[in-house]
Amino acid sequence: MRALPPGSNGKPYTIYRVLKPIDNVVASKIMPLFGEIGLGTQYELPKSVKSYRIWAFGRGENRKMLKINELNSYLKSKGVPEDSYSINEVNDESLCIVEENKKWHIFYSERGLRTEEYCYQDEHLAILYFINRLSKMLNFSFE
Repeated sequence: MRALPPGSNGKPYTIYRVLKPIDNVVASKIMPLFGEIGLGTQYELPKSVKSYRIWAFGRGENRKMLKINELNSYLKSKGVPEDSYSINEVNDESLCIVEENKKWHIFYSERGLRTEEYCYQDEHLAILYFINRLSKMLNFSFE
């Protein structure tokens, strides 16, 4: 495992969907250190990425990122139970994402208490973390 260096989360990145198996790939988790979120898995390929048939998406210059006002529609389209999350409001027994004081707060609300609260200034990072946490909480895949 390794950690991303500080400031890496704000840089463009690419996520690849593999369309057929690739032999001799080394995988490791990205650790959350240095105040970064550290989500996902990194892969070391035996050849250049361009030599494989893959589909790329992510936060590059020409890539569209999900906005907070699109998040609810996205989650509904994926079949995520609406009572499991809350966007821009705090509801009990749900994972919440709210903007407070120009920061995005993600937490689980239970009996009026916020548990495991994380805070991001960047809307896109907050949404990525929210979706990842929701998928783990519900054992749900967004593929």
